[in-house]
Amino acid sequence: MHPPQPGDVLLDRYTLIRRLGSGLGGETWAAHGPDRAVAVKMIRNQNERAITDLLREASLLRRLRHPHVVIYREFADRPDEGVTYLVTDLARGGDLETYIHTHGPRSPGQIAQLGQQLISALRVLHQHGVLHRD
Repeated sequence: MHPPQPGDVLLDRYTLIRRLGSGLGGETWAAHGPDRAVAVKMIRNQNERAITDLLREASLLRRLRHPHVVIYREFADRPDEGVTYLVTDLARGGDLETYIHTHGPRSPGQIAQLGQQLISALRVLHQHGVLHRD
């Protein structure tokens, strides 16, 4: 597989828009799906550890429902293409640093609300044996 580019179509239904990030032998892209915006994580198959981690993440997300955790859509291993994919709904909103740069600091009430949402999501993940590394 050539390096992914905007406009590439993956799994016959996801059109790549922009790269969101990279790490641990893979990349994550924002993409248009058949009926919604999605995030597509892709791991090159020569990275066995990253594929195992991605499979574990897919298995967890299939079972998990929480308003502050992305929704699982699809897992696909394509050895013929040399890549494995995990597709989830695209989390909207951007990062806090960009928000503060654009809009200024959040109020104490807004910060408390964000903290409560984060704690709620982490609690559910920890109950499923997940330690978030980021």
